Amino acid sequence: MNIFKQLWVSLYSPKDIASFQNQGIGKTILFVFFISLIAFLPSAFYFGTMIVDGIDAMHETVSEDLPAFEIKNGTLTTEQDKPFSLNKNGYQIFVDGTGALTPEEVAAKADEAVALLKSDLVFVSGGNVQSSPYSVLEGDNQEISTWLDSVESVLPIILPLLLLILYLFTATGIFIKVTILAAFGSFFQKCSWPSSFL
Repeated sequence: MNIFKQLWVSLYSPKDIASFQNQGIGKTILFVFFISLIAFLPSAFYFGTMIVDGIDAMHETVSEDLPAFEIKNGTLTTEQDKPFSLNKNGYQIFVDGTGALTPEEVAAKADEAVALLKSDLVFVSGGNVQSSPYSVLEGDNQEISTWLDSVESVLPIILPLLLLILYLFTATGIFIKVTILAAFGSFFQKCSWPSSFL
């Protein structure tokens, strides 16, 4: 029985599921990887959509919505004399070249936020704050927008690789669970129960 027919039969026939124990180990491993793929497809679709939409939204926001800024030598400078704030798609976005805002103040103002502060890039998610210096990110709005364009151009190569790595982690986790369950089943099958328990 091929794995597609095996999957279909397993949806309605417990008797046939029990007969799968007599098949070879290779076919069983293939079936586990096939089931892992089916379980992974919805999260892969969500992850891929989230990455593509996130980069598009970031590109649009940096090029159109944010005030002019420049990151040079790890410091953000703007022409504005007070912090800029924008609410977009449920995220609060801050740009502050004055140094008035701290990561803690950003977290106090919004549960979901991205902030470009004087010397830190800050992400707030669910009240948790992650702050990092501008070690990799340098340039002005136009240069960052160009960089996002280049990220979008290599996304068709990077995204399948990321999805493959995530699938391998998912399949490995499921395979470990199946192995542990099989070990328990084998242990209970070999145990000789006293007749008083039967």
